[in-house]
Amino acid sequence: MKIGTSRSLDLIDILKMIDNGEIRIPEFQRDFRWEINDICELIGSLLNGYPAGVLLFWNVQDKPNILSSRLIEGVDRERIKPVKYLILDGQQRLTSLYQLFYRDFVELRGGRKRKFFLNLDKIRKGNLYESTECFSPRDVKKKNLDKSLGQYKYHFLPFNIILNQRELRKWIRGYIRYQLSIRNHVNLNNYTEESLDDEFQSYYMERGRPIHNLIYYKFHIIELPSNLPFEAVVTIFEKLNTTGQPLNIFEILTAKFFEKINLRQKWIAIRNEFNLIDDFSKDKKDTTLAILILKAILLQKSLEKIKYAKLECKRKNLLEDLTPEDIEEYWERIAKAFNLSLSKLKEELGCPSLQYLPYTTILVPFSIALDYIENKLQYVQKGTAFRKLFVWYWSSIFSGRYDSATDTKSKIDVKQLLEWFINDEKEPLVVKEFKINIESFSLFEITRGAAYKGVLNMLIMNNCKDFVTGETIKGLIENNPSRVDSHHIFPGKYLKRKYGEKSEEYRLRDSILNRTLLRKDTNRNYIQDDPPSSYIHGIRRENPQIESILESHLIPKNVIMKDNFIEFLKVREKLIKNKIKEMIEITL
Repeated sequence: MKIGTSRSLDLIDILKMIDNGEIRIPEFQRDFRWEINDICELIGSLLNGYPAGVLLFWNVQDKPNILSSRLIEGVDRERIKPVKYLILDGQQRLTSLYQLFYRDFVELRGGRKRKFFLNLDKIRKGNLYESTECFSPRDVKKKNLDKSLGQYKYHFLPFNIILNQRELRKWIRGYIRYQLSIRNHVNLNNYTEESLDDEFQSYYMERGRPIHNLIYYKFHIIELPSNLPFEAVVTIFEKLNTTGQPLNIFEILTAKFFEKINLRQKWIAIRNEFNLIDDFSKDKKDTTLAILILKAILLQKSLEKIKYAKLECKRKNLLEDLTPEDIEEYWERIAKAFNLSLSKLKEELGCPSLQYLPYTTILVPFSIALDYIENKLQYVQKGTAFRKLFVWYWSSIFSGRYDSATDTKSKIDVKQLLEWFINDEKEPLVVKEFKINIESFSLFEITRGAAYKGVLNMLIMNNCKDFVTGETIKGLIENNPSRVDSHHIFPGKYLKRKYGEKSEEYRLRDSILNRTLLRKDTNRNYIQDDPPSSYIHGIRRENPQIESILESHLIPKNVIMKDNFIEFLKVREKLIKNKIKEMIEITL
């Protein structure tokens, strides 16, 4: 079924519409993030007249308020026209081209500014993909490239005058006269202004030549009609999105609900109100926890309202079944539960920061279960319920339950947890299965992922300390996380030296069984590439308590001094598994 029309538009007309606000970006689009190489590749294609990809526009001129939108980055006009088209695919290309041709400098990620030029000398030699050059504001000044004379000297044509016929013609005349004076000085007046103008036109401006290709470039456009359902537009966007990344559901819903609620402002307010939600976000633009809160809201709705009992917190459900009213009803309550969950993780479950969180997705069922404990159970029931929640948590971490299909599992686990809180016989399936399988569960091959972080969490819970300073690892991470890292207990270079690069010992060097948390300078200054018996002996002179500290890391102090790597791994695995068993046992 045909759902759109196709046609071609001149680049110059597209950029004019961008400049006057007729073409904009939907709010769910990400920020401009292309780098210099991306821009240079695009310009190389345009100079050659090669296809540079299809643009996908949504025609919204009949429904200009169908979706929240913003101007393309770099557009700063106060008087703009009503929006006609929203860019669904092509934002990075068009933002690059708009800033190239309409602004003095292109603003890249991190606020870096660069001024772009066409190197006419390279174009003349046929190096079209290498002919785009750029300079920082400082270098522009240094090379005098903000002045015509400096541009003539280096054969640099600035992009921001190319589409202005009057300015371009003026620049070309100046460039020709500069070349005339240089060439005639060397070749005794063999050139004229007319001959150099003809030469310039033949190399750059005639039909099929690079600058002509650039000025008169046509983009192929696919135009979607305004009556297309929002969900269909999102699906089409994702199918054609050249970045290959799914849209952020928070950004989509922010745009979808903009007339009723300002979801972004609500998120900012939550981060200001709940410090742990802010602490466990990567940066100011990170909306990972906001998306999980939205999922939890939908899941809570399915638990409390019989009509929506079959809903899961999948992406499709968020798009179709979550409403602004749901957000207004549950937002504050669920956010509070998330903040409490992060507090439990940090203070009781050995997870001091986002870096050490085994799964972010597990926060959805964990927070809903915690909300239930806090608001539905009597005081005397809470202690046992908390212990059950923690047993479920560790069972999920070490069984890898949330490695995939997390939305479906969240719904199942929440229902089973709520039943278990009030009925001791209703132990969740993940807990039952892990208790059965724990003996066959191996830590030898674990080098990353949830179980890896789970072991590190256990060590932090066990109050592990730095080998040399005796400081608690938890305190070090909270005060300065960059000072702590996961380090080898048997150094990799030592294992390679002793057993060989193809040995089983060297292959297992990155196992979690050979890892622990220490200060970076302890690893650098004391452990280095030495065998444990050697560096522990050296550390003992600085810290006589090293043996008790080894115990806090679940490191067998007698075995490690033998420098027998495989024996060490086997004994340490037993110690760690015994600790896991302690954490999944519950006295009812």
